[in-house]
Amino acid sequence: MTGFDAAAEAMKDVKDTVADKAQEKAVQAGEQARDAVTHEGDQFADAAYAAASEFEDNDQINALLSHAGQAIEGLTAQLKEKQVTQIVDDVAVFAKRNLLLFLGGAALAGFAAARFLKAKPPQSRIEYTDPWSGHLSADTEASEGK
Repeated sequence: MTGFDAAAEAMKDVKDTVADKAQEKAVQAGEQARDAVTHEGDQFADAAYAAASEFEDNDQINALLSHAGQAIEGLTAQLKEKQVTQIVDDVAVFAKRNLLLFLGGAALAGFAAARFLKAKPPQSRIEYTDPWSGHLSADTEASEGK
């Protein structure tokens, strides 16, 4: 084995190690995102059920909100059961089968993210001026001058 071959082998090992660590970090980030999404989904389903309970049992709005809660619970349950790599594979298959829908959704998500990142908290532009400022000192000066 020449020095060049040894160096190439060492570079390949470094590349593989870096790729493995990057994949591990990506999976961890994906798991955190999945957990956050499922937590928010559970809260949204609970809110839908709570809103449904405010209506009579045979009311259409009750049925609609209950159905929405069930659908969200089902989706979050599926997400909790899947590994991040399976979710990525599912998204890839969906993107291949529904390219235009996937690209449209990605564009919509990008616009929403850009709008969210651009948003600034509202700033108070009202300057507070005390209508009584200076009056108290003028009153004390006048009473002292008497």
